[in-house]
Amino acid sequence: MLFSLLNLNNAELISWKKTIDNLYRLQRRIFKSAMVRDLKKCSFFQNLLVKSNVARLVAIRYISNLQVYPKVYSYFRSQGNKDFSLNNKITLLNLLSTSFYTWTPSQKESYFIYNEFGKLKKVIIFTIEDRCWQILVKLLMEPTYEAILEPQILGFRYETSVHFIQKILLLNLSKNSYGFQKRILQIEVKTPFEVLSFEPFLVKLFLNKKIKIIIYRFLKLGLQLDFNQHNCQMNQLVNLLANIFLSGFKSSVNWIRFGSKLLFFLGPLENEITTLSLCESFFKSLGLKTFENNFLMVSLFQGFDFLGWNFKCSNLGNLLCIPSLFCYKKFLFRVKSIVNNSNYGALIKALKLFPLIKKWKFYYKFCNSKNFTTSLLYFQKRAFRVLKKEVQQDRYSTKNLLEKSFFAPGFNFNKKKDLKILFSSHFRFCCNSNHFFENHFFCIHCGLEIT
Repeated sequence: MLFSLLNLNNAELISWKKTIDNLYRLQRRIFKSAMVRDLKKCSFFQNLLVKSNVARLVAIRYISNLQVYPKVYSYFRSQGNKDFSLNNKITLLNLLSTSFYTWTPSQKESYFIYNEFGKLKKVIIFTIEDRCWQILVKLLMEPTYEAILEPQILGFRYETSVHFIQKILLLNLSKNSYGFQKRILQIEVKTPFEVLSFEPFLVKLFLNKKIKIIIYRFLKLGLQLDFNQHNCQMNQLVNLLANIFLSGFKSSVNWIRFGSKLLFFLGPLENEITTLSLCESFFKSLGLKTFENNFLMVSLFQGFDFLGWNFKCSNLGNLLCIPSLFCYKKFLFRVKSIVNNSNYGALIKALKLFPLIKKWKFYYKFCNSKNFTTSLLYFQKRAFRVLKKEVQQDRYSTKNLLEKSFFAPGFNFNKKKDLKILFSSHFRFCCNSNHFFENHFFCIHCGLEIT
């Protein structure tokens, strides 16, 4: 009965390993044809991926395993979708196969969720069927724009780690590349994007015309182009569409973009006014309503903050990378609230401190740890005095607890051998780097898989 509903003849196609391998094979073909700009063959493989049951099964599995806020799912529980059973998945699979090119988005729902700064933010979420359709289009578009988009766009590709972005900044601002002569121009675009017309954006989409019309319906219904974390969790197509919207920028100045932040490395002979006018003309060509962007122009000797790091040049011309003061104060506020809480014992405080300090030291493991302004030495002494006051703890037991919480990772700032660059001489592509997939890389020249 199940095979007749799924229109399958072989039981081996039900295994997830087989479905992932088939999807990976199709996405490899799409990536190779888009890399050599064979657009006719790329559109053929895109239509082939839409017709396959493999991509639809993976999209339904992704949505069913996705964990979002329980407040958001209260809307679906109220409409009777409390249990997303096997029968519902099969009906959704048949619905995606029959009406993929004639899809009409359902009624949206808006919720207010606290962001990282403690303020309420409005988030729009669609139904489960609409989000499954978005995941299916995302599986279709990702390998195409993995090859088409510029290498300066760092927030789009899953395989680019945060430390890879730090490595790029360290290479551009180091003493060997004359970083002490450079100036930094940082531009932050206002999000969500307020677009007058979506015509220049729809021209950039290399998709079937019917899929473009459905994406236009989603945008008119309230799908916001944004890089917000909550919005990307609710609607999985938002991050990809926002990166495509800001793509196509060309400049002779060395630049990178992460999310809505653009960073220009200006040399001594390069003018910042021409760069700003070029950015303004580019944003006007996209159809944005206003050019309300925050820009910052500093020298490297003054220092600047980017993604939680502070980059500054010393008087000798050496580059210093330390945690930013804003992130350090925010981290101290979270950690001190645990240590100064009298409801917790010493063991519970150490258990609560361990994940926070581990995440802090892993993120800033390639920063200069000799800087005392952002050091954890004084806080460790404060935690030792507080934990020692407990009756059950003595000097040696508190020291053992703090050694487990404030662990020292094995690395050296001068010998950054752990900071590996992902891209080698050959271009590599990772298509299925989701939460429950293994990462597979292959070379487009020889076709061999790289581990």
